[in-house]
Amino acid sequence: LLSGGIDSSVASFLAMKRGCRVDFLHFHTFKTNKEVLNSKIKNIVEKLNKYQGTSKLYTIPYHNYQLNTLDKIPENLDVVIFKNFILRIAQELSKKHKYKAIITGDSIGQVASQTLPNIQATRFEIENPILSPLITYDKQEIIDLSKKINLYEDSIQKYKDCCSIIARKPSTAVNIEKLKPILKNIDIKKLVDSTMKEMETFK
Repeated sequence: LLSGGIDSSVASFLAMKRGCRVDFLHFHTFKTNKEVLNSKIKNIVEKLNKYQGTSKLYTIPYHNYQLNTLDKIPENLDVVIFKNFILRIAQELSKKHKYKAIITGDSIGQVASQTLPNIQATRFEIENPILSPLITYDKQEIIDLSKKINLYEDSIQKYKDCCSIIARKPSTAVNIEKLKPILKNIDIKKLVDSTMKEMETFK
């Protein structure tokens, strides 16, 4: 899972460092998938490819999720439900292409959605192994490594990440039982299926 921030690109590098072949899944706010190729995301992927040769970049627009969940999710739960949604997309992609694991840039307590209860909630009904190489790193350690592998300057360029336009005051301890009726209300499985149809792949 590749965002426009610092953490996910460093997590990708650390997975490569241990011998993993990594492809990238990116959710964006552009009008078309192809516009991602004119953004810093392409630069980040190309720099990461120096450590493994080639990769695939899967791009998915955010608007389908936004339109189908409008006014249906409490503001304090929005970030956690969105992260659960993108993990569900990653899981479907893994099934389709037989990927062995999903990689995230999670770091315990770095932001509100990454408390232990919320990490657990975001992974509700996710069966795939999830690797989080940065789980015990603090922010400075991540920044230092990002600079070392020449990704920092690209990562801090202005970019409209999906998570930045969702609720700014998420709950820090989401109970999974509270998520179940909301996920049912938005028909999360149908939403995943319809969103997957909008995905585009670039090599």
